[in-house]
Amino acid sequence: MLKHLMIIVCFFLSPLAYGKEVKVKVEEGALKLADFLEACDEVANCKPSSRVQPDIPGKIIFIKEVPYEIRFFSFEDTSGKIPLDTSFYTYAKQKDLLSMKSSVVSILPGIEFESFDFRHNPIKDGVYFSMALRKLGNN
Repeated sequence: MLKHLMIIVCFFLSPLAYGKEVKVKVEEGALKLADFLEACDEVANCKPSSRVQPDIPGKIIFIKEVPYEIRFFSFEDTSGKIPLDTSFYTYAKQKDLLSMKSSVVSILPGIEFESFDFRHNPIKDGVYFSMALRKLGNN
C-alpha cells in the first residue's frame, strides 16, 4: 500500500521536477560570412556532404586579427540539386549569402558563439549549412 501511495505522490509532484526553461538570447553579430570564408580555406572549399568534416571542428582561425575556434561546420544538399563539386564558397556566392551577418548566441555566461546557418537564408532551397565559432582570448 505504501508503495502505491509513493507512486501516486511522485506522479503528482513530477511536474515540479522538470527544469526551468532556458532562454537563449540571439543578437546580430558583426562578422560576415565572407569574413569567415576568407579566414578558413577548408570551409570555403568544402563540398556538400552528409557527414561532418572531421578536420574542421577545433581549428583556430583569425578573422580581422581576432582568434576564433571553429566549433562546428556542416554543409549538405538535401535537395540533390547542386553539383557535388560545388564548394561552399561558390554556393554562398551564387546565393548572395556572403554579406550574411552572424548570429551571436550567449548560451551561459562566458560561452558565446557566432554562427551562420540555413535558417537565415532567404532562399529555401533544401541546402543545409550550419557553423559555429567561439571567440578565443576572453575566457
